[in-house]
Amino acid sequence: MDTLRSGDMGSYIKERPVIITYGLLALSFILVIVLFATVHSQNFTPERKELASKDDILGLNITERGMCDAGWQLFDSKCYFFSSSKSNWYRARTMCVMKSADLVVINNENEQRFIKDIAKSAPYWIGLTDSEEEGNWTWVDGTDYKTSYK
Repeated sequence: MDTLRSGDMGSYIKERPVIITYGLLALSFILVIVLFATVHSQNFTPERKELASKDDILGLNITERGMCDAGWQLFDSKCYFFSSSKSNWYRARTMCVMKSADLVVINNENEQRFIKDIAKSAPYWIGLTDSEEEGNWTWVDGTDYKTSYK
């Protein structure tokens, strides 16, 4: 009996690296599936679905045909969206960029008047920031605020 047991143990020791390898492969496979499921489910959270279904950012989208998507307003060959959703400046800009747009850069008095007339007293984000250097204001398109229309 002792010989049988030591023979079984020797067989186990020889197969141990194979068993460990298969175990690690199975664990890696499970981790990849969990990671994929986690990332995939984050793309479809209720909040993200809601945001995707709403065009909720004041944005600028220059069109070639002079037409705007539903919910956008055409003014001077540019499309504008006035959102009813509330968010911070960074989130508003991110949502614009996701729509191939950006927060508005006010270039002239007519554009400023148009935005003011639509917005009335409601708050909206515009594309002016000092995020690169505190107190040094620039527009999101890189235009220096000091030399731009005011």
